[in-house]
Amino acid sequence: MLVIFNWDKPGVVGMLGTLLGKENINIAGMSLGRRAPQDVALTVLNVDSLVSQEILREIKNAPHIISVKLVKL
Repeated sequence: MLVIFNWDKPGVVGMLGTLLGKENINIAGMSLGRRAPQDVALTVLNVDSLVSQEILREIKNAPHIISVKLVKL
C-alpha cells in the first residue's frame, strides 16, 4: 500500500498510474480525500506488487507530491 500526501492538483492521479503502470504494478484499489479544493490531499493506493525504492523516489520527486510511504500489512 502506498500512502501519499499531495497537493490537490489536476494530473496527480494520472501521473501515479503512469509511473506504476510502466513498472507493471497494478493498482488494486484507490482512496482519495482532501481538506478543500487545491489544498492538501491524501491518496492511498493498494497495489498488487512490491514498489521498488526507485519508483518511490520517482513518486516523491514528482510535481505536487509532499510525501510517500510504503506500508506493508
